[in-house]
Amino acid sequence: MATLVDAARSRSAPRALVALVQVAGLVTLLGFRAPRGFPLDDAWIHQVVARVFARTLVLGFDPSLPGSGATSLLYAALLSVNDAFVHASPPLFAIALGSMALLAAGQLVYETALDDGFSRGEAVLAALAFGATGNVLWFAVSGMEVTLAMALGLGALAFHFRRARLSEAVAGVFLVCSFFTRPETLLLGVLLLAVRFRGLRDAALLLAPVVVGAAVYAALNVAHTGHLFPVTLRGRKWLAEIGLGGATTGDVAWILSQQWLDRLAEYTLGTPSPLVFFPTLGVAAFGAFCFVSERRTRIATVCAWAVVQTLAYAALLPSIGHGGRYQPFVPAVFAMAAVLGALRLGQAVTARLPRLRHPGLVAWAFVVPLVVGMLHAVREWAVANALAVAHEDNTEIAVARDVAALPKDAVVASFDIGAVAYFSGRRIEDLGGLVRPEVVTFLRDGRTVDWLRSVKATHLVLPLGYRPSFPEAFNFGDILGIFDSPELRLETVADRVTPLERWIDGVRATSNSAPRQRLYRIVWQRGAP
Repeated sequence: MATLVDAARSRSAPRALVALVQVAGLVTLLGFRAPRGFPLDDAWIHQVVARVFARTLVLGFDPSLPGSGATSLLYAALLSVNDAFVHASPPLFAIALGSMALLAAGQLVYETALDDGFSRGEAVLAALAFGATGNVLWFAVSGMEVTLAMALGLGALAFHFRRARLSEAVAGVFLVCSFFTRPETLLLGVLLLAVRFRGLRDAALLLAPVVVGAAVYAALNVAHTGHLFPVTLRGRKWLAEIGLGGATTGDVAWILSQQWLDRLAEYTLGTPSPLVFFPTLGVAAFGAFCFVSERRTRIATVCAWAVVQTLAYAALLPSIGHGGRYQPFVPAVFAMAAVLGALRLGQAVTARLPRLRHPGLVAWAFVVPLVVGMLHAVREWAVANALAVAHEDNTEIAVARDVAALPKDAVVASFDIGAVAYFSGRRIEDLGGLVRPEVVTFLRDGRTVDWLRSVKATHLVLPLGYRPSFPEAFNFGDILGIFDSPELRLETVADRVTPLERWIDGVRATSNSAPRQRLYRIVWQRGAP
């Protein structure tokens, strides 16, 4: 009996260590206090969809338009539990949900590494590198569906490689849940079968749930919107194309690669120095090579999924998303490959020095510089997240309260729709193409003003830069062709702005929103619409 107890303790101690370090990272990133807000306006879009679902049983931003503004149906449904039963603050509930998903992801990586033949120490290192570095910790507190999708995808992978009787069926359940959290996860099922095919029966158990789910999802999209893909995809793709400005396929690949290289250097490794980053990138490539050469098939598949997901987004939606959230496995896999690659490098070096008294300790010392850099990145994320949350509070939420004070018959259109809809309690006409697919046609054709007239808008909320009358990346009055239109005149009702020194570090890390939100009253020049 004592032997069994000791064995159980030896197995549980590493798992507890992984969870403890992850919790410490989350607490550090949140500044040792309860969450009070979100760093992204998109998190408030999820909250609006969750509230609508809790009150109407319609999964959509607009209760009259099922599926509107909602790509992650499962995540919104889970969030709706708070509005229906718990009644906690939205940030507290969402971040608790994200944190639980993060802890689950850490445990799954640990178990997957063990199943792949890594030692317990190496498995702990892999799990912490994957699930306790700055960018990945931030995903869990962003209020978005990212971490849930990561945990579900890892669950599908872990059960797919097991030999138990029902493991493939369980993997299929994880996969379909992951699909309803992030639809591109359908490709993960294809990848898993490409890596390990065990016959038609197991393939059917894995893919049948997600194929049926995808068919239902597509049918609902067509029935409600007339389009096969989610409404939000068209709007996000239009926004990404604005930033790319007609770039070729090669240009897009180069731009996305540059964005990821910069992000991995500063926000995972903790330094923008190329003299530090590029050698580390080489170590990470060596780590990935070791996964393949040592036949660590499970961990190698996790790395492959990061590549497949990135390529899928490069083709369908060429953007890395706010803070890298569209391809969240990239920073996690980079960190994991880097630390395990450093360990293997240290072991290779010490193997050539037979007179060393403690070769194991020397080999592990190769990992220390990376750990120091990644710990620094966690601290940098804590500062950036606090600034991003404060910025959202001072602009998006503040202007939402200004919108709430407008006359009841006001018709308000806004480009950013999350916080303004949640806190104003009003129906908001979307100018970003996330709710109504037909809006994107107006945006592409430069006829935004025609859309405003068609919905009889009386007020308008726009994200702007520090010089609203000057064309720049954040001046959506200029981007949308509103400022130079003779059809209307805009009168400022409220102006909410974050000073540059409190905005810049938050937006560099999170890419969250423009420095200014301005509420206008529309004066139509040819009479009311």
